[in-house]
Amino acid sequence: MTAAGETGTTAAGETGATAAEEIGTAEAHAKVNLRLRVFARDETGFHGVETLLARTSLSDTVHLSAGSKGGRPVGHGTR
Repeated sequence: MTAAGETGTTAAGETGATAAEEIGTAEAHAKVNLRLRVFARDETGFHGVETLLARTSLSDTVHLSAGSKGGRPVGHGTR
């Protein structure tokens, strides 16, 4: 978790926005794509997808913090 006024760092080592306060925590559950079909882009520019997923017992705990106006969200995951 990032304390108020500290700069967060992602798992990849990237520096994030300055955190003001923690606004929530969530579990980000892992999944495995057993089948994935990607279709042509539609008129909005997005691809349609069809997938068959299997959930696993693995997850990351993600802590969300508010950043300064116009900044990137800061989140830290733990295994």
